[in-house]
Amino acid sequence: LSIVAKEALFHYTRAVGERESSRMIIANAWHHRTDALSSVVALAGVGAAQLGFGWGDPLAAIIIAAMLARVAWEFGKGAVDELVDTQAPDGLRADLQDSLSRTPGVQGLRDLRMRQHGARAVADVSVMVDPHITVTEGHRIAEAARAGALDRIDALDDIIIHVEPAGHFDGFGATEAPLRGEIEGLILTLAQAHPMVATVTRVQLGYFEDGLHIEVLARLHSHADHTATEADLTDTLRRTLPELRALSLHRQAGGSHGLQG
Repeated sequence: LSIVAKEALFHYTRAVGERESSRMIIANAWHHRTDALSSVVALAGVGAAQLGFGWGDPLAAIIIAAMLARVAWEFGKGAVDELVDTQAPDGLRADLQDSLSRTPGVQGLRDLRMRQHGARAVADVSVMVDPHITVTEGHRIAEAARAGALDRIDALDDIIIHVEPAGHFDGFGATEAPLRGEIEGLILTLAQAHPMVATVTRVQLGYFEDGLHIEVLARLHSHADHTATEADLTDTLRRTLPELRALSLHRQAGGSHGLQG
């Protein structure tokens, strides 16, 4: 009766532990099972000894010790792995990749890192998005990807998502490329000296694999030749900004305030 009760307790406690993702409860469930199995082995050893087989009792002791050692090793190793933040299982990693890739707007993933943190996992990943969208749209895509992953994957405790533009400018030197302040200053200086440009109202920068793409929104004088002005600004700017791949000049209707140089 005791053996049957212990086995029933094992199944019930293990189910609770798996539902709650608790190694402690699962370990306690195996404690019930080892009690049941050791009782069976001990009963067999006593029976063998009573039948005249003197080796039955020590053999039963060896078997019980081996069972306890095996269970202790399995759960002890698992607990240590959780404490030191080991790599998450491959299946969980694949589930996360699938969930993130299904998010509208995500064009790719890179630098995915996952680790076990207690009974659950935490992750860090960069998602690739269209480089022409706004920062706010990229942030919204990241929020949707994070919410979807946490909703679909129960074992995932938290995820940090970084947004990166697809095909960005690693190819021509990310750390050497000038920042907005320097580029905008050059453009404003050129615009102020150009006879066809009245004011510059906006500068948009794109750092791509083949170089720097710039879009300039400006008010031109009424008699200005748009194409010639764009070509002139491009040629002049490229002399001081060799990273420049393309410059697009967009004509702004009157009434807007220009950027301050």
